[in-house]
Amino acid sequence: MRNEKGQFSSPDSKQLNEYTDLHQRFCEEFLARKDPPETTFETRKRESRYWLAWCEQNDVDPRDATEDDVKRYIKGIRNEKAGTTVSSYFNSIRVFYRELSESVDVDELDFDELPTSDLDIGEEYDISQTPEYVQVHKVEKESDIIAIEPDTIRELFDHVPGENPVTKLRNKVLLKLSWFTACRADELSRMEVDKINHDDYTIKIRSSKLNPDDHPDLYIRNVCYPADFDYQLRRWIKKRESYSRYADQSSHLFLTTHKPQMEPAHISDIVKEAAQNAGVQEPLRPANPARIPEDVDEWLITSHRVRRAAISHWVNNCDSIDLHQARRMAGHADIQRTMEYLEPDEEKLINNYQASF
Repeated sequence: MRNEKGQFSSPDSKQLNEYTDLHQRFCEEFLARKDPPETTFETRKRESRYWLAWCEQNDVDPRDATEDDVKRYIKGIRNEKAGTTVSSYFNSIRVFYRELSESVDVDELDFDELPTSDLDIGEEYDISQTPEYVQVHKVEKESDIIAIEPDTIRELFDHVPGENPVTKLRNKVLLKLSWFTACRADELSRMEVDKINHDDYTIKIRSSKLNPDDHPDLYIRNVCYPADFDYQLRRWIKKRESYSRYADQSSHLFLTTHKPQMEPAHISDIVKEAAQNAGVQEPLRPANPARIPEDVDEWLITSHRVRRAAISHWVNNCDSIDLHQARRMAGHADIQRTMEYLEPDEEKLINNYQASF
């Protein structure tokens, strides 16, 4: 289905009527059996709901769905979504059926055969796991194009959107913290005022990616910001008290006039709009600058790439920050993930070696 702008969306605003209980059952089973990271659970919860909404609209009982039904669903979104997104949607359907089929009440659900058992959408629809913007730009890995130069990131600060000075102040603080801390959009969304330490210029946050049982030392971590940014941060905290009617009842650093907490999607939109205003935005997928904004599937500058740019800056340009410190601030579970940001620099290696003797 398409909305009034011609964009694809799931039917009925992605809401369920007939299969709400089945969806709830899946969510309970998935949480109980897997204890997944919060972001993984939210993805599977959301995308399984898309599938069930499609079933409702097309008069398909998901308990009797066939491989052909899943193919019809995938075919309907194949040309509207990136290959990695389509792959994620399919994986959510597969997880949906796997979890319910393995539940203790499998007889009650009465799945004769799982419709995803023998289906390979990569082979069926030639769907690549490689992000399309990587394919378009012929790069070997995402980091080849995500590590945007610091000067480009700083240009965004003076071009933040906002209908009034206080909104612009909030958005500027938001963008700067994104750059200073390399926090993900949902981590910025959940930042709390009382978790800010103005004495050592740190903010305690909860990771959006890590399981606390696997990484208790990183699940709750401190991120840092420059000392000279503290004045602007304090200024926003003071202004937020009168900016929103939710300020008194919300602990979140970033809120709106209509909500006690900014949504990650709203944060991402602010980053992209600032890049557009600064004239540094670029469409990556499809790689056609003539496409109007509503038609662009993937932009160069996003909140996630601001994070990637910050981490790249730490490990390549900041001699005072070592790799292990960068890993902790970034919230990476594995040091190998942080090392992917390193760029070969033979001259620096030689100079550092000579300086050590």
